[in-house]
Amino acid sequence: MKTEKKSIPKGYFGILEANTYYWSPATHADGRRSRERRRVAEAERTLESLGFGVSSDSNSVTGVAEFEGEEIEVVFSYSESCRNVYKSLQVYRDGRRSNITLLRKMAGVPSYLRELQQKVKKVRAINE
Repeated sequence: MKTEKKSIPKGYFGILEANTYYWSPATHADGRRSRERRRVAEAERTLESLGFGVSSDSNSVTGVAEFEGEEIEVVFSYSESCRNVYKSLQVYRDGRRSNITLLRKMAGVPSYLRELQQKVKKVRAINE
């Protein structure tokens, strides 16, 4: 019996995986600040949907979660200047640098399965 692999639709992560190289900033400062708030809010919603505890300020979002017994930290920042758009995404797995593949893996595993895996690992650790 084959197990069906859950596919994640393209664009699921929105701004987190967007290529902003060719993006142009808004022409007025209020437009740039508006876009910054919108992009940070979009990243915040995406991380919350993956089960991250999220904290944010004006230009960045930090999310922390546990996955497969490891602490995952995601730091996203977005800003626009008069000439450029700056976006960065840093993913850390137990303090070591990782990439967005880890988030794709997290999205592919339903939350109830993640919780069950964590409980099983705790029980195994207690029994050892």
